[in-house]
Amino acid sequence: MILFRLLLFQKQASYYALIEAFGGKGYLIGTLDELKSALLESFSARIPVVINVIVDPYAGSKSGRLQYKN
Repeated sequence: MILFRLLLFQKQASYYALIEAFGGKGYLIGTLDELKSALLESFSARIPVVINVIVDPYAGSKSGRLQYKN
């Protein structure tokens, strides 16, 4: 069970910083303009890239619960 929990994505983890430790390029995205810019830069990069996008966990749901999807 502990191994399974280690494989899940964590909200507070800095995945964008981790790739930089291995020689890649990382982006932390909070807006659509930042995403567009990061995508353009990453397509021309010759190194591994991680784009870490912050999303609203309640987007796309009426009540904030996944069982009530729009």
